[in-house]
Amino acid sequence: MQTHANGASHRAVVILDIFYGCLEKTIGSSTVPQLPLSPVLEHFCSPHALKILVDLLFDASPKVVTFATLFLLRILSIPTASLQDLYQLPIIDAILLLPSLDAIQVQLLKLLLHERSLLAGILPDALVYGLQVLSESRFADIYNGDTTSSLIIWTSSMRSHLQAVIHAHIDGYIAKLAEDPSTRWTFVPLPHIHYSELDDDVYCGKYYLRRLMDLEHPTSLKNPKALLLALKSEWIREGKRRGCALSMEQARMVLGVDESADEMTLIRAFWDSWNTDVNHDTLQLALDMLTGAVITATSPIPQRLLLIVQTQCFLYQHYHSRLHKLLFPSFKMLVAQIQVVVENPEQLALPELVSSLVSLVLLTCVCSVENAESFVQSGGLTVLYHLLRWNDAKITAGDENAEQLLYQQVTILVHLSHHSSLHGALADATNITDYLAISLCSSLPVAVLCSILEYFTNLSSEASFKASLLHTSVSVFITAIPLLFRYNADEEKTREQEFNEQCNRIGQQLRQSRPSSVSASSIASDIALNAIPGSVSCIEDSEDTPLVTLAQSDMGSYSYSHNSLAKRVVQFLANVCNNSAALTQILTSLLTPSLIGLLLEKNIDHLLAILNSDFYESPFIIWTQAMRSQLLDFLEDQREKALRREGDFVQDVSQFVYDAIRNELLIADVYVRVFNKLKPKQFVKAPKYFTGLLSYLRLQRLGPKVDDVWIGYYETNLGEDYVLMMLTSLHILLSNSPELSNSVQSADDLLLLFSFLLPRYVDDAPQWLLDNPCTQKAVEILSLLLQSPRLASLAVEEHATDILTRILIQKDYQLRTPLFVLLHHVCLFSQGFEHALFASGLWVLFLHLILLPAEDALATIRQLSVAVLQGWSHNEDVQAISRVTFRRLLPEYMVLLLTEDNADALHAFDATTCTAEMIWNAQMKATAAVVVRRAFEGFVAAFHEGREFVLDEDAEVVYEQLQNETVIGGVFVKIYLNYEAYQLRQPQEFVDALMKEFCGVAALFDNSKPENIPTSAEEEGKRAERLDLAVSALCQVCRLEGPAILEYFVSSGYVARIVEQWELCEQKHALNGPISTACCSIVKQIAETPECLSVLIQKPTLLRILLNSLREGSGNALDVSAILLSLFKARTTELVEYVMELNMISLLFSCVKNPVQVECDNAENVATEIKVGEEWEGEG
Repeated sequence: MQTHANGASHRAVVILDIFYGCLEKTIGSSTVPQLPLSPVLEHFCSPHALKILVDLLFDASPKVVTFATLFLLRILSIPTASLQDLYQLPIIDAILLLPSLDAIQVQLLKLLLHERSLLAGILPDALVYGLQVLSESRFADIYNGDTTSSLIIWTSSMRSHLQAVIHAHIDGYIAKLAEDPSTRWTFVPLPHIHYSELDDDVYCGKYYLRRLMDLEHPTSLKNPKALLLALKSEWIREGKRRGCALSMEQARMVLGVDESADEMTLIRAFWDSWNTDVNHDTLQLALDMLTGAVITATSPIPQRLLLIVQTQCFLYQHYHSRLHKLLFPSFKMLVAQIQVVVENPEQLALPELVSSLVSLVLLTCVCSVENAESFVQSGGLTVLYHLLRWNDAKITAGDENAEQLLYQQVTILVHLSHHSSLHGALADATNITDYLAISLCSSLPVAVLCSILEYFTNLSSEASFKASLLHTSVSVFITAIPLLFRYNADEEKTREQEFNEQCNRIGQQLRQSRPSSVSASSIASDIALNAIPGSVSCIEDSEDTPLVTLAQSDMGSYSYSHNSLAKRVVQFLANVCNNSAALTQILTSLLTPSLIGLLLEKNIDHLLAILNSDFYESPFIIWTQAMRSQLLDFLEDQREKALRREGDFVQDVSQFVYDAIRNELLIADVYVRVFNKLKPKQFVKAPKYFTGLLSYLRLQRLGPKVDDVWIGYYETNLGEDYVLMMLTSLHILLSNSPELSNSVQSADDLLLLFSFLLPRYVDDAPQWLLDNPCTQKAVEILSLLLQSPRLASLAVEEHATDILTRILIQKDYQLRTPLFVLLHHVCLFSQGFEHALFASGLWVLFLHLILLPAEDALATIRQLSVAVLQGWSHNEDVQAISRVTFRRLLPEYMVLLLTEDNADALHAFDATTCTAEMIWNAQMKATAAVVVRRAFEGFVAAFHEGREFVLDEDAEVVYEQLQNETVIGGVFVKIYLNYEAYQLRQPQEFVDALMKEFCGVAALFDNSKPENIPTSAEEEGKRAERLDLAVSALCQVCRLEGPAILEYFVSSGYVARIVEQWELCEQKHALNGPISTACCSIVKQIAETPECLSVLIQKPTLLRILLNSLREGSGNALDVSAILLSLFKARTTELVEYVMELNMISLLFSCVKNPVQVECDNAENVATEIKVGEEWEGEG
């Protein structure tokens, strides 16, 4: 039998070879046949010939099959060949039944694709597409092997199942064909085959979606956009799924089977019914429904929807940059699908589907701004709100998946809020705002709360959003503020420390490596920077950075902490209060103005550290544990009221006050008590606080006014303690920052402080409260302010000096040192008012105090008095009048103490002094004090009467101690002559005065004038005494004061004046007179010094005077001889020549003819013989 079969196959091959040769010769190399067709060609294309060729494909010999295939290929290449007869033959069965396909059979299959119905439903769509696009050899390899990929799924089990069906379809015919080669084929189609391996997948856009996403390394899609569009179509089809035209019962009735029928039974029933009068489409549908070749579901299948949605997520995760410019085509489907899920949760009870839908929204919106805008325009915000509400019940039940879904939704909102073009729409979504505001107080994961706050923060610049916050059912302040108290300062310090350590470690690594070897990615991977999903906006990353994490939006994939949550609250509150007075006012009432200042400055860490501390006090901030508890209790109470739709949060907040600071005095955002307690040296807001204190004191003042001017002591409804606290703050500010005095611009502020020095009237009787602490503190403040020349002048202009004077002229208050300090400052530092103040008579008060007995209690006051009088003397307008006035009451040298800078002036007034320049003792002080006291009483009377003070004409002091003293140039000459060791303070001035005195007395000795003739011996004796004192003092000062005074004597021309005066005596023949004797004494004194001797030598008349004095035998011959001797010793040669030039040799010799005995008072002196006689005539 086998031999017979082999022989038949051999004959078939030989015959086919002969036929093939004939065919080749008939058609030649051209595929276009010549018409009319040759009889041979017509015979080969006949139905009978085609049937024989197809039947040969079932031959057991591969060679026969191959030759038959080639013959068929050649015939099918003829365009005029009729294929309809071929399609009615079991050619598909014959090819697919082969144990394995080769390129020739695949080529034949490709030609059969012109009639797609031959393969549709028989082979999977992916395999049919592969047959169309792949090479014959590549397709043969796939078909013969096992392939499971995103493009093709074809396994041996699938192939076996296919061949099993084909065997059932063709085995009967093959058996008959073996018995009778002429057996005719009755056409029945191959059934649509159900491959169970494909049940859990969806083939769309040439890809198996599940396999596509399951790949570890996603296939690089050539056209992800095309797949996205195909998914849209598939999504639409799935969404419109409404079941088949037949029910399962009807399908079984069509095929005539029961429920127990298996696949093969169903297929045979299909074949049996094919050639009946049953509609072929109905028959095919019934078979497909019963075998599972078609989906019979009457509604969208959640698993298929899930796969479609997940695939779109997959595309946006891995191909977002390529999809960036493509507007997502399925937003309407997406929004509608979410709404369907919300409305029919039981129908689509697939949690993954909801999560995937939300992830798709997130990915598409992140991909581009246009997508985000399109989502909102498609009603996305409304659907999101519905989804939030739908998910809320699950969150309440503690479903972790629901919390994750909420996190994804909020992340979507965060990304939408990154686009300013959507802010208006988001702000108008008040229902979402209201829901999220309430959610802040829920026990949600920190990641969710952080995302909500980021969403709010991004919208906080929108005015309409801020307005919507005022109308939420539960104020966002109620729910957000408690989150501030989750901050942990220790945890923050630990985090910063760890971060610094990481930076130091990385810095060392960078220094140890070359810059080129360190990449940004290596640094980023070394520091675990916790990215936040909400911080990502439109992404245009490369394909190498898929957005897997973003799509998942896993709360656990990011590091959130309570500290980061609290910081986000601060950022939100700071932004929302910017340019919103209403919201700022609400928040200020809850957190105090100073904390709001930190909030607006975004000093986050400092603010949170304060809020979470149990006790904190600074000039600006007071915060305690009790305040925190009170705030949280208040917010919780408000939350419960809001949920019950009771109360008015805004009104309740306006009345909220912390018990801990209820009685605190807050001025210019500064707590006065704390400021006084801490006494900060440097205070940033010192000017604002300073002016605020003055303004508050001024506004709180009460009491009577006259002509709109306050009178009487400072009165207010505030307690005295508060007033003292404010004054203390002013004093601290000025002590640390004296320049704050420039902030006092108004006279009212200055007079406000002076008002504490006004009396309080009780029964019209004035009572000064100088011992009151407020008054004392006001005085301390004024003592600092009045050091400013501007304010001191302002005090004079506003007659504030009268307030001080009125107090100080009273006996009870005269010794108030602080008040004298104020008067001292006003008098000394005011500019342009010195003359007016002096003329007012205040100098009498100061001089009166200076002349009081020396006591320690009075030392400061008296010293201040001296300082004022000395300060006034520097003013040109006051200097002259003060000295003239004081000279009526004090000796000149005491006047100088008060009109010149002298630190020992007060000591001089209290001490007993008897020197050549000063005579002062207690008796003289008492004498002056009596007169000055009388003048002071007159000043007090004038002040009370409101009239100008004028010193009485008889108010002059005569000092008996000075009556017998001769004073020249401020020096008591007799005392000076008796104390040669005394050093004069101003020797040059004393020389000037002596020379003036000498010249004046010399003029009196000129008897040629009648008025110079003395009227009595006493007068003549006084003249002689004055001359003697002047000459003696002049000689002594030149002898004792050193070379400096002699140089001054020469430079002032006094030597020449002495010689001139002596020459005048010579002219009047009075060389024996007292003036000549005085001149001789002075010249002798100065001739002993080289400075004066060099000048004397240059006086030609001096030698003549000296010689004439010798010749006349004057009583001062000894002094004259000494002068001559000094002259000749100094310059012997020059002087001899000079004498010879003057022809005075004979005169010198004439002086020694008659000797003159001169007896010295001192017995030890040797007698000197000087011969004085007639002029000697003769030659030299």
